[in-house]
Amino acid sequence: MSRPTSVTKSDLDRAMQCMIKAGLRIVEVVVEPRGVRIITEPVAKPQLSEEGDGLPEWPTG
Repeated sequence: MSRPTSVTKSDLDRAMQCMIKAGLRIVEVVVEPRGVRIITEPVAKPQLSEEGDGLPEWPTG
């Protein structure tokens, strides 16, 4: 079994800079043995229907 590729600090810095330039706000960075996860704030809240069933409205017309 081969060893997983390690992520360097420069790899992480580059990814975070790209996310910030794209307008995303980084909330958390999780470093695990198998890799790194960068968690951002949700981009937009889903629009709920008037019934409040949790599903977005289907466009009409």
